[in-house]
Amino acid sequence: FPYHAGFYLSLGSRRLTAVVREEYQTTAEVKANKTAADIRSLVLERLPLFLYEHTHAKPKRPFSWFTEGDHFVVRMFGKISVDKTLVLGGSNPPSRTMEASAVGKSIGASQFQLWLASNAQVDLYEFVVSSPVA
Repeated sequence: FPYHAGFYLSLGSRRLTAVVREEYQTTAEVKANKTAADIRSLVLERLPLFLYEHTHAKPKRPFSWFTEGDHFVVRMFGKISVDKTLVLGGSNPPSRTMEASAVGKSIGASQFQLWLASNAQVDLYEFVVSSPVA
């Protein structure tokens, strides 16, 4: 059966984003990294095709926004981990920490940052296809 978020919400379910808190930890940033610059160029090269294939959803930002100024930044860190905590009330919420190879973060309305871990191999197909850039 196709997934319809409105159906589950109408039954009283909450969105996962409302009950799962994510916090990211990084080790030191690797400055002036060639891999980060190469990945940025590759994303910008493939982004128009990605947006074209997803015409059913209106992007929050046009392609031109990503290419202007410092709106799209790729940063490289030694290691990235994500702490996920299930927040349903109670004094000791369950949490889990796992390593991540990449994280996408909006910094206000003026910048989107892609964080990459230098200790992980980036799968460029998965990376470009599954990244939420719109």
